[in-house]
Amino acid sequence: MTRILIVDDDDLFRDFLAELARSEGYEVQEADDGDVALTMLRGAAPPPDLMVVDFNMKRMNGFELIRATRIMEQFSRLPILMVTGTTKDIKGAIEMEGVRHVPKWSATSDLVRYIRETVPPVKTAADEAVAPVPLALEQVASISSPPAPTGEAARTGDAARASVDQFERLMVMSQEIAGKRETPSAKAELTLDPDNSPQIVNLVNGLLEEAIRHRASDIHLEPQPNFLNVRFRIDGILHTKAKLPTALCDSIVARLKIMCGLNITERRLPQDGRFSLRPVGSPQVEFRLSTLPAQMGEKIVMRLLQAEKIRTRLTDVFLRPSDLEHVQSSLKASNGMILVTGPTGSGKTTTLYTMLDMLNLPTRNIITIEDPVESEVPGVTQVPVNPAIGYTFERVIRACLRQDPDVIMVGEIRDAETAEISMKAAMTGHLVLSTLHANTAPLAVYRLVTMGVKPFLIVSAIKLVIAQRLLRLLCPHCKVAAEPDPESLSQLAEAERTRLRQVYAPKGCARCEGLGYKGRRVVTEVMPFKSHAIRQLAYECANPDLILTQAKAEGMITISEGALKLAEEGLTSLSEAVSLHADD
Repeated sequence: MTRILIVDDDDLFRDFLAELARSEGYEVQEADDGDVALTMLRGAAPPPDLMVVDFNMKRMNGFELIRATRIMEQFSRLPILMVTGTTKDIKGAIEMEGVRHVPKWSATSDLVRYIRETVPPVKTAADEAVAPVPLALEQVASISSPPAPTGEAARTGDAARASVDQFERLMVMSQEIAGKRETPSAKAELTLDPDNSPQIVNLVNGLLEEAIRHRASDIHLEPQPNFLNVRFRIDGILHTKAKLPTALCDSIVARLKIMCGLNITERRLPQDGRFSLRPVGSPQVEFRLSTLPAQMGEKIVMRLLQAEKIRTRLTDVFLRPSDLEHVQSSLKASNGMILVTGPTGSGKTTTLYTMLDMLNLPTRNIITIEDPVESEVPGVTQVPVNPAIGYTFERVIRACLRQDPDVIMVGEIRDAETAEISMKAAMTGHLVLSTLHANTAPLAVYRLVTMGVKPFLIVSAIKLVIAQRLLRLLCPHCKVAAEPDPESLSQLAEAERTRLRQVYAPKGCARCEGLGYKGRRVVTEVMPFKSHAIRQLAYECANPDLILTQAKAEGMITISEGALKLAEEGLTSLSEAVSLHADD
């Protein structure tokens, strides 16, 4: 196997290079200073085929190390890469024969190319047998998920047991990598061969695979004083899934940054990135990653975006025929604005993409303005904003209006300027779709007015306001009949209480992994801006309660009423339905 000696006093960057080299099939030796490396070269350690050297080091810098190496006959022609962030005083070193300079800020793919060009990796058959399966550096990779169980295996809950076992394997793996391996209790079949110790790439791959398997929407990696806490958000609720050794924190963070093409040496400022995976036999999954420097280290949060979840049908979102009719009618209009409101994580983006799919015809010019682009849509021009360089929603909308659009989707209305230009576009022959943070449809009007938007713009531009939430559904395999709890009943009106003939509660089983809930359903309220009464109240900036009363008189079903209906049908618990009732 080809050996590389990496010499750098920056522990994180040295670990990054070592991890990168190992994932490419090289054997790695490490030294944190030039004098340590020189001792290794003079000692009994196997000689390297390549030396990667930093320049600025405390005791013996890179130039001194290279000069001392060249004096040694057996290393006089040893290939050397000087990977350094400085360009000062390195001329003498890089002019030596066999020395090549590579900037430290080079892209990951460039670093790999430089190393491969200098010394190609040579793998033995044994190496191939135990080599880790890395996620590709090109940022689109394949990972394999075990096939879904069928027949008796599914009925007996072996799927959940297999998932638990996989997590225990990951725990064993993490202990081995950290050098603190513990023997799993009564689980001899989980013991890994120490000689085949997996690399960080395998551990990260396993965590990502488990998140997909558990239907997680987010992964949280949170450094704590004594461990790295791993939590998955499943059906809107965070669940602790693993506690990894603290020693692995920097390596895991570095690995994820590599996958996103981020600067792994920047640990003081937040960074954002993304990468894609396509599990075998499954749709592609997009991971949006955010780093946050904190007291105990960098916290990582990854949002999982699956194409099949983004791509739904209008009939899956709007279950009531009247609501579906209002939405379809508004989408057929050549101008006007459709607003989708709700808190973060309520599925607004999925609803917008569902509408785009219906509108996406060869005869239409559709432009989306997003932060960031959630999912690629063939045939649609998608523009990511970049506030850091002044490429804001407002500026992009102005530019888009010169591109002859039929439909414009604005990812989010955040300020009066964006709202006003979007509404003016809706009044001048464009159909505009957007989102707004407001708990209910009537509150959307109040929210726009408090932003500073003129009431006449609101009345003239808006065609339809949709508010929505995501409601957890009870696991159909283990839900149990229950008596309504007094606390939930106390939050309902008398008329609502009388409608509750039978309610169900969560229990927990192998198929829902003991949670009692499995999956979510969108609950909507759809308020058309058609009647004179609604438009007059909006123009007068009336109290949202007055608009709500009028909308209900015209047939609008509120989110609270929709959630309670699902509880009556036994699809969700009363406490879950009441939680949306309290939000309103």
